[in-house]
Amino acid sequence: MQYAIFDIDNCLSNDAWRIERIAWHIKDGDRRYDEYHALSPFDEPDNNNCQILDLHRRAGHGIIFSTGRPVTSHVATVECMRRHVRGQSTDIFLMRNVGDYRRSAALKRLHLASLMYHFDIPASDIVAAYDDRQDVVDMWITAGIAAQRLWIHEVSAYDNPLTGASTEYEQQAHSG
Repeated sequence: MQYAIFDIDNCLSNDAWRIERIAWHIKDGDRRYDEYHALSPFDEPDNNNCQILDLHRRAGHGIIFSTGRPVTSHVATVECMRRHVRGQSTDIFLMRNVGDYRRSAALKRLHLASLMYHFDIPASDIVAAYDDRQDVVDMWITAGIAAQRLWIHEVSAYDNPLTGASTEYEQQAHSG
């Protein structure tokens, strides 16, 4: 079987409205994003981007969701994707463990290793990967996977609007 990998936030699901709910003043990286993640089931899907996923599904490709959302929001994420993209029980969801603050590209590189180790899916069986972050797209390409940037908006859940600084989720959590 062949597979396609999709990010969720700002790729399939429009998270722009809940970015303002990130509690930038909280140093703990997990707690900082609690409300942001709790509200994710109320996102609107991006119909154009979801159509790309649907094309892969109609081609018989398995769908893998590789997301920085924490495992604590697994149930809500699965339900949301079932509604947005007619998800199926065979979809694979790879999520961030609590306390894991690595950068998105490193996290998703770990997801790729997990696919090979836990699901017996080699990179050669992955026909495409989509992410809103160029560094993640570059990582997929370096791993030998055809990838492209697919995004909805330019608002970043990693940029603190209070300071104007680009403060990766992972960096803030460690520096706290």
